[in-house]
Amino acid sequence: MRRKFVVLVVPLLMLAAAIGHWVRVETQDQSPWLGGAFSMFATVDGPYRVVEVVTVEETVRVPASSNNDLRRAATLPSPRELRRLHSTLRDQGFDPLRIGVLRPTFSRGYLDWKEAASYEP
Repeated sequence: MRRKFVVLVVPLLMLAAAIGHWVRVETQDQSPWLGGAFSMFATVDGPYRVVEVVTVEETVRVPASSNNDLRRAATLPSPRELRRLHSTLRDQGFDPLRIGVLRPTFSRGYLDWKEAASYEP
């Protein structure tokens, strides 16, 4: 009886985790590399997200992997994380007008960038 229970429950738990991960990736622009990582090997999205910072003088695209604050904001781009990043950049002497998280997409063999989230104070 115990063996049957384990044989049934373990696959159901894995299926539930995979479905939960898929829902977060599709509805909240979570990087497929975060969470259960069920699709991390099927996409190049995770390590290649960039954060676009727009100031009065210039627009700069910074790889998300270059800083922990940038990585956290790019991996699961929520309004809270983008506000936190805005505050951190202001503390460092920047005055960002807009912060956006861009993720790579491929269309007909070409690389393009799609905005996953943005924040304007």
